[in-house]
Order: sequence, then structure tokens, then C-alpha cells
Amino acid sequence: MKTTVIATAIVFMFGGFGNAFAAFTKIDEIPLTTSGSHHGIAFDGEFWLIADTDDGFNRYNSNFTAVGSTTVPGFIDMRGLTFNPNSGNLFLGDNDLSFVRQVTLSGATVGQFATTTNTLNPLAYDGQSDTIWLGYCDGNIENRTLAGSLLSSFSIDDCWTGLAYDDFNNTLLGLSHGNDLVLHEFETDGTPLGQQSLFGQIQDNPQGIAYDSSTGSLYVTSQIPGRVTIFQDASRTIPEPTTCTLALAALCLAMSRRRV
Repeated sequence: MKTTVIATAIVFMFGGFGNAFAAFTKIDEIPLTTSGSHHGIAFDGEFWLIADTDDGFNRYNSNFTAVGSTTVPGFIDMRGLTFNPNSGNLFLGDNDLSFVRQVTLSGATVGQFATTTNTLNPLAYDGQSDTIWLGYCDGNIENRTLAGSLLSSFSIDDCWTGLAYDDFNNTLLGLSHGNDLVLHEFETDGTPLGQQSLFGQIQDNPQGIAYDSSTGSLYVTSQIPGRVTIFQDASRTIPEPTTCTLALAALCLAMSRRRV
């Protein structure tokens, strides 16, 4: 029994059960100097990448200063964008042509699959299962393999514009943009954990989202004119390794003194 209690506490401390939804606070708003219509956003380990619905994606440094762009031929309405750190490739979605394309950071296509409808908006890479999440403006969210095979789906009555995967809590964040502006959090089986209204806090048609679990930071793009609004909730931040180690040592010592 002692071993079971300690193991359960370890899982609780380091994640694995999912957290109750936390409240994000707006901390910054950064205008973008790039033209076009800004949608999906992702960080590739060096640069921020934001989809331009016309023909590709723009590249920005850590301060969101534009440093370049990449054209990807064959798109009509590029919206979803997410980065796979395992392959170093991007997944890009086209709302009009109903496909998801896997491309290198230089824009070369290495794979493609068809989607369910032509209302595809956001994409999010899931590092826990090495899969991809797709969000649609009809309210549907799908989980697919990287080759496009459908694994699961769930739906709400709203239009999804942003998706992001929290790799610490193993949950999915989704921005819905119908009559209001709501940030949702779900377990990966679709179980809702909570929601927060962001109405009035973001200007100019909010779109894509990205989430950094190491800092508890949420990044939201605005379509036209481009901007990135940053929210944070420190309670979601991953604990420092030293703190975890000390807490775990104290827990183990306390448990060893208990007579089970």
C-alpha cells in the first residue's frame, strides 16, 4: 500500500491526471508588421511561425519582429499551422481545398491528406501520442494520425479558430469564435475541463493559438491587422526540477515514517 500511495503522489506532482481549468491573464499585445491575414501560430524552437492565408507563412524572432517568409504553392486559404519537433516539419491546413499538407520549413511538400469538410481552421500537434488535432468551424474536433487516419472526434456547437496541445497536462486548449470568444480545455477524450471568456481582450478577429507549458503562456493571433496577444497563468507552469526533487524527497521521507 505504501508503494501505491507514493506512486500516486508522484503522478499527481508531475502531471498525468489533468488539471482543473485555470484563468489566464492578459500580459502583452504585440502588433505585427507583416501584411496579409494571420491565422495559425507555432514555435519551431528558434522562430515563431504564423500562417498567411494567401500563400505561406511568416517567420518572427522571439520579440515577434518579422525576419522572413516562406511561400508554399497550392494553397487558397491557409489557416491551420502546427509544428512537429520530432520530424522538424510543419502541418498546414487549407480551408477551401479541404486538405492538410506536411511541409519542410523551407516549404517543400512531403505528405498530404484530405479532411472531412471545407470548414477546417486550426491544427495542433500532439507530442504525447504523435498525432494531429484538427478543428472545424462546424464545431467538430478530430484526432488523426500524421498520415490522416481518423482516430477519434468530438464536437460542440461553435466555430473553432484555434487549437493547442498542453504537453504537460495532456489536455487540449481550443478557442471558439462564434457569438463570443471562449477558451475551452478538454481531456483528449473530449471531456470538458472548463472554459474562460476572452471577449473584449483581443482586437481584430482572434484566430490561431499556441501554448507554452514551460511558462503557462498562451499566444493568440489576430487576423487583420496582425497582432499577437499574450496571456499567462503561472499556476500552469511546470515545476522546476529542483523543487520537484525536494518535494518528492520530503514526501518519500514522510511516507517511510508512516506505519501502513
